[in-house]
Amino acid sequence: MSEIYRDLREARRIAQEQGERERNSRQRTGWDYYNSSIQSYEDSFRDVVPTSIQDSIKHRKAQGLPNIVLDLMSPGGTLRDLDIDSGFAVTLGDRRSDTIKKADERKGIDVIEADILTKRCWKEIREWLDEKHVKGFSLILCRPLMGATIIPKDLDLAYFLLNQAWMLLDTGGMFLTETRYFEDNVIGEYTQILVSNGIDSKMSPRAESGELHQGALRLLKSSTSPDILPKLP
Repeated sequence: MSEIYRDLREARRIAQEQGERERNSRQRTGWDYYNSSIQSYEDSFRDVVPTSIQDSIKHRKAQGLPNIVLDLMSPGGTLRDLDIDSGFAVTLGDRRSDTIKKADERKGIDVIEADILTKRCWKEIREWLDEKHVKGFSLILCRPLMGATIIPKDLDLAYFLLNQAWMLLDTGGMFLTETRYFEDNVIGEYTQILVSNGIDSKMSPRAESGELHQGALRLLKSSTSPDILPKLP
């Protein structure tokens, strides 16, 4: 793990160069989506979620369970569409107005500016959970779309990010992530490894076209799930 941390600065530099090349090749600037609606998330993850994201939240609420949601590489707009107890978003740039910040505060939504490729980011997320006196998140989302181009296609780094999110997930929780930074054959093989290790998982490959369908992975954590994910193939 220490080797991964030592390589993060170089990985970010390479990722930025890769992302710039991809954006230039598509004649785009910046990210295509900023504050996405929950419906666009539903579209991205519809092939891996049993019912829907919103239905899963309603189901937990009906059982008297808290809905604590983490949205990675997002400015928090999606959290406002959800009926949750509290939420936490991680974004590279917080462009909310004072009015929206106050509304988010009333709804229990906090947003930080941080890079998920840094230790500080994950430390701040854990500190937030401690302040809320909760063990983990009931739902973790990672659907950056074009923002995923800043993540290098490095299996060790991808595993690090997946595992960091997994360790923050509470028992009974669900983790949904885009898999643009994986090859389909890799994530397909990894899904089989996850299942063989007793982790309820499902993947959806990339569609031939469409920004909302760049591959998805769903992980469910149960009381018998391992604390740490198995390594990538």
